[in-house]
Amino acid sequence: MRIHSKKMNHKQIKRFQVRVEFADDAGIPRLKYQYESMLTHDMRSKGYVRVLDIDTSFSVEFDGQTWVFLMTLYGVYVGKKKAWLSEGITQGKLVPRSMRQTISSQL
Repeated sequence: MRIHSKKMNHKQIKRFQVRVEFADDAGIPRLKYQYESMLTHDMRSKGYVRVLDIDTSFSVEFDGQTWVFLMTLYGVYVGKKKAWLSEGITQGKLVPRSMRQTISSQL
């Protein structure tokens, strides 16, 4: 039995990580958001979008002197233009990024 189908396109998933050491744990929620945004921006600048089907991995450890957190996001390559226009990808489909419309006084 032979099955004919349309061309299948399975994209290779790439891991993006950031590891940060800091002395005080008070800013963890703020730092988590800040580094997630930074990592997402870095991914887009390389032409990658987040795989929305895979949750962000985040862990925090204390070694007795410093706090260390590790964050991992997963992405697939779609090209720089599509990356900046997309929030991410889910079930193989790009999710458009909701862009705020700016009203320019120069119009």
